[in-house]
Amino acid sequence: MTLAEFDYDGNFKPDPKLKQMPIFDSAKEHWRLWMLKKFGLPYLYWNKMLKGKKV
Repeated sequence: MTLAEFDYDGNFKPDPKLKQMPIFDSAKEHWRLWMLKKFGLPYLYWNKMLKGKKV
């Protein structure tokens, strides 16, 4: 999984919160991002977002 993080002008702008997850270049595939996609995002979607809970 890669995160596409761009501003409105098309410039790459990485999220500073990713530095908390030792991921320095989110433009490249990384196993931590795959784990987030596989387990974290589905959990947040089905258990938090659909029920209107704050994350």
